[in-house]
Amino acid sequence: MALNTENSSSVAASTTKVLEVSELRERILLTLPVQDLFVLQRVCKNWQATMKTSITISQKMFLQPMGPTLQSSSDGVFESHRITMNPVSKVYQYERKVLAKNDDASRFHKISIGLRLPVGHGRRRYAWPGLPSGSSVEHSWRNMLLTQPPIFKVSIQYQDWREGGTDDSSLRCPTGVTIGALSDHCTDLVSRYCLEPGTQGTGLSSYMGITVLVMDPELGGSV
Repeated sequence: MALNTENSSSVAASTTKVLEVSELRERILLTLPVQDLFVLQRVCKNWQATMKTSITISQKMFLQPMGPTLQSSSDGVFESHRITMNPVSKVYQYERKVLAKNDDASRFHKISIGLRLPVGHGRRRYAWPGLPSGSSVEHSWRNMLLTQPPIFKVSIQYQDWREGGTDDSSLRCPTGVTIGALSDHCTDLVSRYCLEPGTQGTGLSSYMGITVLVMDPELGGSV
């Protein structure tokens, strides 16, 4: 029994020594899912310090860009880069589709966001699924880039399925579109169609969809 206790103590001591080496901590953290990293930064000061000083970890967390921001050229074609979508966006119905635009087939990343609003719903901040609302890490999540490398512009189509109308708009960010900027934009779109408090309705909720199209430059085209 004493031997088992000694072995356990030895393993614990060895583990502690490993975690005290910043390079090893960085390698361990890089193996974890992005969402877990935002939680683990609150576990201890050593882990937090490693994550703040590691450019590689910040890039994996979509907090720092991998390469220059992708911009539309004069002919509407991006350089040949492959876009990686932020895993937070996969909370939604994430899919890749080939869409026709100006008679040319262009491949887009499509993020479909479903939002159900009850009757009598007034202006309310858009709740981005996956964000830890009201927590200390919320601001970190808001600074996450939507793609790697960062993309300069996204086209947004808002569909009010109750009224059958659509609202097309675009969001531009010179240093790259972030989750926070897109969330704020969606908040403004949703608020235009929300019923004011006290409004009499049919008793049924309204379902509204937002579709964000991000161009994949692999086949060319623009958004």
